[in-house]
Amino acid sequence: MSKITYREDQKPIMEYKSGTMAVPAVPGAGKTFIVTRLVTELLENNIDSKEKILVLTYMNSAVNNFKGRIKKLLNEKYKDNEEIDLSNSEIEEIKKEDIENTTKWEIKKKNKETLRRLSNSYEVMTIHSLATKIIKENPEAAMLSDEFMIADEVEKNLILSECIDKYLSTEKGKSYFKHFIDYSSIKEKDERKRKDKEIELEFKWKKGFFELIVQSISKLKYEEITPEILNERVSEENYKGIMIVVAPIYDMYCKSLKMNGLLDFDDLLINAYRIVRDNQEVREKLNKKYKYIFEDECQDSNEIQGKIIKLIGGNKPNLVRVGDINQSISGTFSESNPKFFRNFIKNADYCYRMDMANRSSKDIIDLANILVDYVNKDLVQKECRDALENMKIRTVEKGKGYKENPEPEKYSINTKWLIGGTFDEELKETVKFIKGIKRKYPTKSIGVLLPYNNDCKEMAIKLKNEDIEFENLSNSSEKMKRVIHNISDILDFIINNDDTEKLINLIGKIFIIDESEEGKFDFLNIFKKFDTEDLIYRFYDLNLDIVDDNSDIFKKFINGLEKIREILEYSCKRVDLLILFIRDRINLEDEEMAIAEYLSFYTKILKRDDEDINIEKIVEKLKDKECKSFKHILDITSNINGYEPTPGSVTLCTYHKSKGMEWDCVFMLKCNNYSFSDNLNCNFQCEKYYLKQKYKNPEALIKSEIEKLKNGLERTDFNIEIKLDIIREKIRLFYVGITRAKEMLILSGSDYITKPIGSYNQRKQKKSEYFKIIEKEIQFRRN
Repeated sequence: MSKITYREDQKPIMEYKSGTMAVPAVPGAGKTFIVTRLVTELLENNIDSKEKILVLTYMNSAVNNFKGRIKKLLNEKYKDNEEIDLSNSEIEEIKKEDIENTTKWEIKKKNKETLRRLSNSYEVMTIHSLATKIIKENPEAAMLSDEFMIADEVEKNLILSECIDKYLSTEKGKSYFKHFIDYSSIKEKDERKRKDKEIELEFKWKKGFFELIVQSISKLKYEEITPEILNERVSEENYKGIMIVVAPIYDMYCKSLKMNGLLDFDDLLINAYRIVRDNQEVREKLNKKYKYIFEDECQDSNEIQGKIIKLIGGNKPNLVRVGDINQSISGTFSESNPKFFRNFIKNADYCYRMDMANRSSKDIIDLANILVDYVNKDLVQKECRDALENMKIRTVEKGKGYKENPEPEKYSINTKWLIGGTFDEELKETVKFIKGIKRKYPTKSIGVLLPYNNDCKEMAIKLKNEDIEFENLSNSSEKMKRVIHNISDILDFIINNDDTEKLINLIGKIFIIDESEEGKFDFLNIFKKFDTEDLIYRFYDLNLDIVDDNSDIFKKFINGLEKIREILEYSCKRVDLLILFIRDRINLEDEEMAIAEYLSFYTKILKRDDEDINIEKIVEKLKDKECKSFKHILDITSNINGYEPTPGSVTLCTYHKSKGMEWDCVFMLKCNNYSFSDNLNCNFQCEKYYLKQKYKNPEALIKSEIEKLKNGLERTDFNIEIKLDIIREKIRLFYVGITRAKEMLILSGSDYITKPIGSYNQRKQKKSEYFKIIEKEIQFRRN
């Protein structure tokens, strides 16, 4: 391993040998670097042949990163390990002739053996992979078949979407669904406009309804409230709570999972926890196996994950937990809570803070520190002053051999608030800035951060109009949508295989994608007069003298006909298998392959839920542009392999998706106090304006009802608590936005979302208090 000089904030971490150690680390501090170095040191000096080190993280991309780095470090030290393939007589001959060669051979052999041993002495996995491993090795303890499969987030959402659609297709479901909506808020007198407004409210509630069901089911599972228990409670005569709509969907969802032999991520953690908690033999085996446990990004851990890790660690655990409370921004989507890491920090045997970072310039670091100061000391909403840990970022020391902080030629931070302006105008101003930066600094990477996916879509339109290339991480890309369209069109052609127009269009858009549209149109037009059967099965009998059979476009056309013929000859009895067959016949990249596999899974779910469903109905489902299931597929798989901004690139994403990334220049848009709530008088996303007053905050109602179901207490009003948690998370989100920037940072906002003509979403916006603090500091610096 190459000699390295550690920073002063890293040295005590590298001296760790045993016990519990907390490592709070600021953004850009090099958490992965120090964890992989420490793991490698411990592997070499503190692990015997029967012990292992377990590294846990929360993303597959992080797993691959850790594995790659540890492997590289080991190879650097034991790199002289090429294959040794000598007979005993050859070895003896070497020993006789050359003592130096003998020594080299012995070192080589020892290095190879050491590398093999060390490579088998560590495991890197996600917490869900660990849970799967525990269950797979002890299926009888969980009363599960060892053939169970895991429903990932896409598959879970596909199943849940179908359950919700089923429920909402019933008269009772429709009635309860509409019961929550505040139709009295519609002031339109014109019947047509009123109807349009009703449809708009129902559309918004359907999206909110899905999110509510997802959260409810997760909370119910963690509280060990089964569908049977819930159904019994909501069947009581006087019951009038919101769980009346959750119960039937929860029941359908669990039955569908069971029918398909699936466990979702919540089931995985719950079952793994029960096994380790209740089975002493399993617990002791894990205690002996893993001498050290490392947990990365532990600010995103939830209670049950922490319990599993604690049990595996044993009574005297060697446990290292690394994270950043100030970057805990996933509570909105999960049961994670930074309080678990905060408690660990207080109680750990050792706590060493990695507070130096080389990612950002000193100017940007100063802004992040000012925000920390403001929140801890002066935030008006005093209950939320604990949102950010009082941990300041320090620049790295100069001239010590470390990578140093960027030093821009001038102060490159600014704010812009459009007085009387709209979000649309804010987007236009941002595009102007981007064009200017790309002209002046063509190699600088640019990140544009926005609160919501729809905001990213609007920004994408503006960039397209200006011919600026970009990557949108917060939207289902056109390439991903094309996979769904192409597969559904092929299935549609199978049903209507005598339609020449459909065949020609299919081949043109799937198999001839690199030719000019004009040339492609002229070429394909030649074949539209023929029958599909002649084209597919008797093409060379058509005597087409006018076609150049050596051209690339001709070869692609013939290839397309051959693939379509193979697809037509495949059985249609199992549409899920047919889709996989189609997947292998069309040219797809890794992410596109994943889309096709999810479509196959989706059709299998449809078939199991409705044995009479035919290929025509499946095609109809696949072609449904409003299908929420596909939106979930696209959103989750659009970043399946991770993303690394390249020099000169422009990236769009939500603030949430920006975590873990960095750009030379960052734009933070919509810095108003709706996007970044700062007090209880703000408008909150958790409050659904389109619902009746008593249902305005359905998340609070769910939490209240689960508490009553679990503990039999009177319902607590969680409305304030949820809003305070949102304020805390929005503060951390703002902090994450600032710390993505290396050299340049522009924060902006506008008085209005759209032109101020009086509707709910067009009221005047106020500057977020965090924006004001940054604005004030920037003005001071510039003056």
